[in-house]
Amino acid sequence: LHPILWEVRQSKEPTTLGETLVARGLIELSLHQSLRERANSKLRADDLLITERYRERGYIGVERLSQTVIQVIEEGEARRTASTRLPSQDELPESVSASSGELTAELPASEMPQLPLELRNSGLDEKYDIIRKAGEGGMGAVYLAFSKDDPDHTKPLALKVVLDIAKSKDAAARFKREILATSFCAHETIIEIHDAAPTNDGSYYMAMEYIEGEELSDILKAEGPMPIPRFVRLLDQALQGLQAAHEANIVHRDIKPQNFRIAKRADGTEQLKLVDFGIARVLDAADSGAGDQFFKTMGGKITGSPAYIAPESITEPEIDQRADLYSLGITIFRVVTGRLPFVAKAPTEYLPMHLYQKPPKLREILPSAPVSLEFMVDKLLAKLPDQRFQSSGEALTFLRAHVWPEAIPDEPAPGSPEA
Repeated sequence: LHPILWEVRQSKEPTTLGETLVARGLIELSLHQSLRERANSKLRADDLLITERYRERGYIGVERLSQTVIQVIEEGEARRTASTRLPSQDELPESVSASSGELTAELPASEMPQLPLELRNSGLDEKYDIIRKAGEGGMGAVYLAFSKDDPDHTKPLALKVVLDIAKSKDAAARFKREILATSFCAHETIIEIHDAAPTNDGSYYMAMEYIEGEELSDILKAEGPMPIPRFVRLLDQALQGLQAAHEANIVHRDIKPQNFRIAKRADGTEQLKLVDFGIARVLDAADSGAGDQFFKTMGGKITGSPAYIAPESITEPEIDQRADLYSLGITIFRVVTGRLPFVAKAPTEYLPMHLYQKPPKLREILPSAPVSLEFMVDKLLAKLPDQRFQSSGEALTFLRAHVWPEAIPDEPAPGSPEA
């Protein structure tokens, strides 16, 4: 079959493998029709199931969560199971008992432990003072904490903890990947990770730099499209972070507004941080010493966020840093216009759009955008990697030489003689 399949793929005629096999007398037409109907039926069923899972999540998985389609399906099933399950007596903390269907505290409130209930058996209170829960997601929760070695609480940490034990192995792999990737590309625009290890109850945690700020996506949601001058300043920082990662042979693979956090510096200016290297990939990992710490995309599945993924991430087993630049182009379009260049109702609809559909011109949606920014976005969103900027450094140079002067004419670009 392989030689015939190769011929079909190379042919300019719109034919399929089944039709070719029938034409050559290798299979009966009835068999081809039967197989085609079975395959189409399965694809339709899968698509309906996937769409239903995303609908349950309010479609937040299209942009927000970096998960493969199968993970979205499994997450929906796990959530339904968990919602109907009560904790067993063995799982309850010592200070709580179950009676007549109610949970009753046996200690007065003043003597109740401050550690969150879900962390009681983790052992994290031996290393950290955990102040409060700062956020929650599909893998677990994030807590504001301070190391026991910092009794004056001068350096806040974000403690990411996997709360679902069933997911702890996958989370451990993601955490190891994130630690290694960020350690290879230390930069002021990249989040710093301090510690990671298993918990006493068989889960996993990671302690990282705590950023008092918001995701770029949350700012977009609250304020709408971002003014060009403000975003150009942030884009300069984003490209600096990507340049540091790419020069360390790291492909982030999940560039999108949700993975940029914006904080305020002491002087009131905005500081951007690139976060979540959980699905990052190290090129030449064997040479770098990382080895099998960096596993490839599981089972050949597509990894990344459907709305932002580069075309070659869909079709090729190996990608390079130019895939991040494509995702950055989608991000620029999203932040300055308030919409994505491709609009789909289901996550699977994005994939052929990235592969075949030409995105709209930036100035068709936002006529006030600088001409140079439209050119930059067009180049970033080229379908073929060879037609994009060939490095984040090249894109940064273009931004400072052309986009910055047009967008912020009264302020010299970083690195210029005037600056």
